[in-house]
Amino acid sequence: MVAGTAAKLNITAYNDAYTHKVTWKFGSYSYKQNLAAGVKSASYTIPLSWLNTIPSSTSGTAYVSLETIDASGNSLGTYSYAFTITVPASVVPSMSSVSSVAVNSNATLNSWGLYVYGKSQAKITINGAAGSYGSTIKSYSIETSPSIGSASASSLTTGILYRTGTITVTAKITDSRGRTASKSTTLYIYYYSAPYFTENTVYRCNSSGMRDDAGGTYAYVKSSFSCYALNGNNSVSASLTLKQVGGSNVVTRSLVSGTGYTLGSGSLVSDATYQAIITLTDTLGSVTTYTGEINSAAYIMHIKKGGKAVGFGMAAGDDQTVSFGWPIKLTTPLEVTQGGTGASTPANACAALGAVKKTGDTMTGNLSIQDSLYPSVYLQPTYNSTTNRTVFEGSYAGASSFAAWEDSSGSNRRMLEVRTAKYESSLDNAVLLRTAVNNNWYSYRLFHAGMATPIPVANGGTGGKTGKAALKSLGIFYADELPSTGTDGQICLVPIE
Repeated sequence: MVAGTAAKLNITAYNDAYTHKVTWKFGSYSYKQNLAAGVKSASYTIPLSWLNTIPSSTSGTAYVSLETIDASGNSLGTYSYAFTITVPASVVPSMSSVSSVAVNSNATLNSWGLYVYGKSQAKITINGAAGSYGSTIKSYSIETSPSIGSASASSLTTGILYRTGTITVTAKITDSRGRTASKSTTLYIYYYSAPYFTENTVYRCNSSGMRDDAGGTYAYVKSSFSCYALNGNNSVSASLTLKQVGGSNVVTRSLVSGTGYTLGSGSLVSDATYQAIITLTDTLGSVTTYTGEINSAAYIMHIKKGGKAVGFGMAAGDDQTVSFGWPIKLTTPLEVTQGGTGASTPANACAALGAVKKTGDTMTGNLSIQDSLYPSVYLQPTYNSTTNRTVFEGSYAGASSFAAWEDSSGSNRRMLEVRTAKYESSLDNAVLLRTAVNNNWYSYRLFHAGMATPIPVANGGTGGKTGKAALKSLGIFYADELPSTGTDGQICLVPIE
């Protein structure tokens, strides 16, 4: 019988004057009933709480005993009967929720929205997992699709999140009875980078904003900029600092994207150079800066007041500097020791500097390319206006890749990625084929002899580490005699008598 439903004991009395005592027992639990004379049956609903007796099984043996008592109160004997109690299908483990947060100090936009920035990762956690009526949680699993990682634990910290878009997360728990429960939800990963400029215009002008490089005493500044909206959770603000190079004259104000401003109140000195520094700051605290220069009025030669700077074709700049507003042409090449190339032809300049020409030269020794995130070598064929690219790239995360794609956006590409042992300890994922389809990233394992996990049958393998396990995965099994039924495609091996 199923726990939670009524069990019934039918009684055939020898004498209707006899009474009975019934005891229901399951493990350490018991319940007693006293039946009046003439009662022909007893029933009892086994409580679900009694399932604590079998925390690791879906069924167990219970007992009901019947004691007969005559009219004088004498016991005429006790009979005991065994029956099986099964755990209802509704008795499964439970979990309260599945949650995620961004790690590496990156904010979570909402309960299921993350943004990718630098080394951003997500931590997915199964919360409030518990057994039911005595069972305990024996295993956990977290699967994501498209894959950003999986785990056989109550939490998963993903690798670096290169993928963007909707990710389905399925969390599953299994209790000591083998019963399972699962929850599925989604998270959305937003692409993120610092705020950016789309256009900046800075020049000397008159009071109406008309450009006047020779006599203007105002500055015209126009900046267009934006940021990654992150589903409306991010915005950008801009501030301007206009200052005289080598001086103390400073103007500050906020800017609106795409709006031009005439600044300085007619106080820009004609023989001074000014810098317009525009700083973008978004909601998440990332900063991007642009510096534009407003040159002084035209001069053939200008010596700064105090004699500490000289300008040719422009006003003198900072102290201890010589500024040139015209191109510099030397009749004799400037020597390498003086900051020049020491030569008047490209070939001789390369030789003097120890440089390698674009074509025809052979390098000796190692070529080192350094960058903070992704140092790369690009191969870009140009025949027939092709935009295809081949890229050899290193990553700060500890991976090297060889990739090919069609255009500068890189939104569709295929990549062979090799990961260091520190970045990926398992040989299963030491080498991956990674693809981007419309900026959505996918990863595929490449199978090799050093893998700990067998190659699945679906990928041309046997799915087993041993011969016996391989046969089982292929649907080949042993039996003493050929079974009467089976599954289409199975092969049964029987001994020859």
